[in-house]
This record gives sequence, C-alpha cells and structure tokens, in this order.
Amino acid sequence: MCFVQLATLAFFALHCTVVVAASDGDISRTFWATAGNHEPPVCMSFKSGGTLKFKGGFLGFNPSKWDGDSSLINLYLGGKEKFPTDGLREQKLRRPNSLYSFDPQRRRVTWLFPGPLDSLEFAGNMFFRVKSCAGA
Repeated sequence: MCFVQLATLAFFALHCTVVVAASDGDISRTFWATAGNHEPPVCMSFKSGGTLKFKGGFLGFNPSKWDGDSSLINLYLGGKEKFPTDGLREQKLRRPNSLYSFDPQRRRVTWLFPGPLDSLEFAGNMFFRVKSCAGA
C-alpha cells in the first residue's frame, strides 16, 4: 500500500493524472513522473519498441533505450550527459533495494522488481506511474 501526502496529491492534480493501481510489471507505453519540488515534473516515457524519452529534466540523456520483462528493467542512458555514477552510488548505499545495479561503461541502470511496480527511483528522484505527461 502506498500513502501519499496531501501536498503531493495536490501537485499531481495540477500537473498529471495519477494511476492508482500498481503496474503489473509491464512498463511498455507507460509514463512516470516525479512529485514534490519539481516544477514542471520530470517525466519518463517508456515507449513500445524500447525507446525512452525524458521531459522536464534529465534532457541530456535523450534519447535513451530500455528493455526488460515483468521483473527486470534495464535503462540505457543516451545523450551526452555524464552518467550519474555518484547519484546512483548514493542511492544504492542509502536504499539498497531501490536499485539492482548500474554500469557506467554500458550506461546501464537496472531495477529488479519481485512484485508489482508502483514507483521507481532514479538518481535520488522518485518516479510514480501516471496516465500521461504533456508532450511526452
């Protein structure tokens, strides 16, 4: 079960529509957005065919790619932005189960999900599944 603060709900109400049910693990054709202090929210759009687009932030990683199945998701960061090794290392130390692995040489970030997927963390930012992101 996920509890969301009232301020976070108000933020989402203004910027995007939240999907209440958790994902079944398939992230193809889904949108994920940050909550909180991001204005506008940062959005990740997982397109069918394995392409991923960032909007509102992390734009230097466009275009990116992804692959995976219901329990493992690989994100291959594109673009010219420096790979976020320090942020991912900090994330892994602070919350070991929030990230399975990362590989700066392959520019790959891997999440392992043993159950339903309702949020994911990337370099210190929590992303929640949403119905859509404007322009993504």
